[in-house]
Amino acid sequence: MRAPLLVITALLALALPGIALQPALTLTAATAGGARLACARVSPGDALTLAFTHSMYGGDVRETYRVDDGRLARKRMVTDNAAAAEYYAWDGRVTRTDEGYEVIGPAFVTDDLVIRVDARGDHRLTAGGRTWRLADAVPGPTQVRIAVTRGGCADR
Repeated sequence: MRAPLLVITALLALALPGIALQPALTLTAATAGGARLACARVSPGDALTLAFTHSMYGGDVRETYRVDDGRLARKRMVTDNAAAAEYYAWDGRVTRTDEGYEVIGPAFVTDDLVIRVDARGDHRLTAGGRTWRLADAVPGPTQVRIAVTRGGCADR
């Protein structure tokens, strides 16, 4: 009975340092060419917000995501005006809140968000208490990929 306990203890002693050395989760926003526009260390359950100006109806759109097993799970979408909310509400479900108009829809989980960043959209990414104005870091309209990866901000 004592031998299996020793084996389990030895395996745990060997595994724990490896687990501790796993690279941290990192939220990055980068161009297709590899230019990094934003980088922040994140943990499972952390929230991040992508905000931008709606190109047709104006006003801000704020999409809140949660880091979920290395993926991005959208938890909420709120717009400043009803017209922008109705644009996204595929079934017309919009609720008025203190923050604006919330689009009610099915869960959305993705490995990455690929967006077109430009001055008109004025895309802002907020994570870990920091906000990046993505359009300020690109020369013109640019495709940007937002994703959660393993590794740190300094190693890229």
